[in-house]
This record gives sequence, C-alpha cells and structure tokens, in this order.
Amino acid sequence: MSTTDLASGRTNQKQRTRRELLEATCRLVARGISPSLGEVSAEAKVSRATAYRYFPSMDTLLLESPLDEKTATPEAILAEVSMDERASAADRVVQVQRYLFDLVADNEPHFRLYLRSIM
Repeated sequence: MSTTDLASGRTNQKQRTRRELLEATCRLVARGISPSLGEVSAEAKVSRATAYRYFPSMDTLLLESPLDEKTATPEAILAEVSMDERASAADRVVQVQRYLFDLVADNEPHFRLYLRSIM
C-alpha cells in the first residue's frame, strides 16, 4: 500500500512513479531476480527514498506488483460494451463488476496475502 497521497499535488507524476515502480518489479521478477527495493528503484530510475515513500516494504511491493500486472485498464474492461451502441450505463457497471469478480476469484489467494499485509 502506497504511503504517498496520489490524489493531491502532482498527481500525474505520482501515478507515473508508482506505475514505474510496479512495472520495474515485474520486469526484475520476470528475469528471475528476487529484487531488493534498491534494485527496483534503480530499475525504475527513482531514488531509494522515493521508492520507500510509495512502498514501505519490499514485501508490499512484491505482493502488489503481480496483481497490478493482471489488472486491465478501464478501456480494456469496457471495450466490448463500448462497441455496442445500445449499451447503457447499467451495462457498463455490470461489465466492470463481472471483470472485478473474475479478477478476484482467479487470484483469491494472492489478494488475501496482499490484504493481510496491508492491514
């Protein structure tokens, strides 16, 4: 869980930095590396102090990064419904709900670990 408030100040920059930290973690893990926060911050091209502001521990980052990688963009989630001219707002809500239900159901053990780590 991020300790940086993403909703105030330079929100776009904060979101890009957070995204880059998550993507850097995924890249390192995909290479077979069990990274440290220092390695992730170097890969993401941010300082180690900045990485700690976004993720207080490497465990939190390692638990969140695979879930983040599996989460589709809003555009991708709504792509099918957006093609249908007859789709209503309710249809879009149902599509999002189905997507989130499937995401959690398919990754329940990982979500449980993540939630336990942030509580």
